[in-house]
Amino acid sequence: NNFNYYRLAVVISNKISKKAVWRNRWRRQIKEAFKAIIKEKEIILEKKQDLIIIVKKPLFREDYKKIKNSLNDLLVGAGFCRRP
Repeated sequence: NNFNYYRLAVVISNKISKKAVWRNRWRRQIKEAFKAIIKEKEIILEKKQDLIIIVKKPLFREDYKKIKNSLNDLLVGAGFCRRP
């Protein structure tokens, strides 16, 4: 993107959960985890990018810390970033 910041979109299908409350909660947790990762400089994105995360399985039993670690691993594994 041509902006000076990162943009993140989280997509959670109705197939994952019929309840909007759960989908919105997971969406908020993922966005907060992304912000925390960037703020703590656990990873360094190479440039300002647009990222789309598509959730494929329910996160009923996942806590925030596990979501954050999974997101961190996902970003590093996908090659969007590197560890400092």
